[in-house]
Amino acid sequence: MTRRAGPPTRKGAARRLSAWLGVLVIGGSVFLFGAVDEGSPRTDADRVYSLAKNFGCPVCDGQSVAESDTVVARNIRQQIARRVDEGRSDDAIIAELEASFPGNDYTPAASGLSSLVWILPVVAGAGALAGLFVVFRRWRQEAELGATPADERLVAEFRRESELADLADPDGPVQIDEQGDA
Repeated sequence: MTRRAGPPTRKGAARRLSAWLGVLVIGGSVFLFGAVDEGSPRTDADRVYSLAKNFGCPVCDGQSVAESDTVVARNIRQQIARRVDEGRSDDAIIAELEASFPGNDYTPAASGLSSLVWILPVVAGAGALAGLFVVFRRWRQEAELGATPADERLVAEFRRESELADLADPDGPVQIDEQGDA
């Protein structure tokens, strides 16, 4: 006799669901923080590279100042290095560059519609993982279900009937060939 898994109670299912959602939220937050936060630059050269990487070359198509080797990009990198050596803050350097070359700051805004561009893929991914979890859990529960007592009664009744039929006809079932002859 196989053991039948009972249906989960609503209270237990809600508790498990909330626990998994908590794990997803915490895991997603840690993943997002690790993917976004590069830490503070360790040296002035790292700081110059970080600032140059987040500022677009005004004469290049889609390259940052750090990637480009044009004269303008080299001059901007030198300007950034001078400002870093002077001890200016990153915000002050970015504001100065943005005033000189408007529209080239690659740093994404942390509010408004642009923040949704960064947050929605994470939320969609977490939702997809939660959906897969629910589907796989249902499949596993369906696979774990055993025979019900009614199924076992039907099988026992069928066995009894076939044993009685075997006792009544000791020769067994009659074989019929392809032409229909017994």
